[in-house]
Amino acid sequence: MSVIPILGYSVFCVLGLVQFKIFRGTVNYWKMDLTLVDILSDPYGWRFLLVSPLFKLSEWLGISYNRLFSITIPFLIYLVTYFLSESVRSLYRQASAETRAIVFIGISLFFISLSLFMNGRLMFAFTGSSILIWSLLNWNNNRHMYNLLAVMVAILLSSVSQGTFLVTVASFYFFLAVGIATANPSVCCRKVLFSYSMLLALLTPYLMIIIKNLLAIFGGGTSAIETMLFHGYGAKLLQSNFAMLVVGIVIISLLGYRYQHLILRYWILASMSFFSLAGGMFGISTALTILPPLVVAVSIATLKFVAWFERRNLKTVVKQ
Repeated sequence: MSVIPILGYSVFCVLGLVQFKIFRGTVNYWKMDLTLVDILSDPYGWRFLLVSPLFKLSEWLGISYNRLFSITIPFLIYLVTYFLSESVRSLYRQASAETRAIVFIGISLFFISLSLFMNGRLMFAFTGSSILIWSLLNWNNNRHMYNLLAVMVAILLSSVSQGTFLVTVASFYFFLAVGIATANPSVCCRKVLFSYSMLLALLTPYLMIIIKNLLAIFGGGTSAIETMLFHGYGAKLLQSNFAMLVVGIVIISLLGYRYQHLILRYWILASMSFFSLAGGMFGISTALTILPPLVVAVSIATLKFVAWFERRNLKTVVKQ
C-alpha cells in the first residue's frame, strides 16, 4: 500500500503526462561515439555514463530517450524513499510497521512533489546521497562488500553534477577519517582501509579533472573561487551587510553549542548537511543535496514528537 503514490506517479510518466528531458549535453556525447577513455577523462563524462544505457535502449526499442528518462525518475524516487526510510528505521527502531509505512508515504510524496518543480538530474544525486546515508548509518552492521558497493554506486550517481560529486566524496572520506580517529574497528581494518585507499586513488584523476574544469570555467586562478560564489548562494553572503553576517554567524554558533548533543548524536547527518551547505555556496543544485539528510532528521523529530504527544495524552487519561 505504501508504494501506491510512486506507482501512480509511474503511470503518469509512462503515459507522458509527466515528462523530463535527459541531461543537457549528453545527447551530443552519444552522437560523438566517444571511447571509454575519452568519456572517463572528460569532466562531464561520468554524467553521460549514467544515462548511456537509455540511449542504447532507445535505439533498440524505438522509444524516445526522453520518455525512457521520464520513466526512470519514479524508480529513482522509490530508491530514495526506500533508503531514507531504512535510515529513519536505523535511528528510530521504536516505530511500528504502520508508522514506518506512513513515513515511507510521506517521503515519497515529498520527492514526487519536488520532482515536478525540477529537472530529473538532481534525482540521481538524491539517490546517491540516500544510499550513502543508509550505508554510513548501518556501517557496523553491513558486510564490507555491501558498504563498498553502496559507496561506489553513491559516488557514481552523484557525478551528475560536479558539485554533488565533490560533496559526496568529501562526506564519505570525512566519515572514514572520523572512524580512523575514533578507532572504529569497522573502519580500522586492513581490508577496509585498503579498499577505500584504492578507491580514492582511482577517483583522484577525475577529481583533478573536475577541479581544473571548474577553475577554467570561472576564469582560472584564485579569482575563479570568488566568481564561483556567484553561481551559488555565496554571492548573497558577499553582498550582505557585514554586521548582519557576523550576527548570523554568532547565532548559528550559539545554536550549534546549544544543540551540540544532537549534532554529536546524529553527526553523520550533520556532517553531510554541512558539506552540502558548504558546496552550496558555489552552486544551488549542490546545496539541495542537504534534502536527504534533512528529510531523515525531520522524520525522526516528527516521530519523537508524536511519541511524546501520545505518552502525554496517555498520562492525562490515567490521571482522570
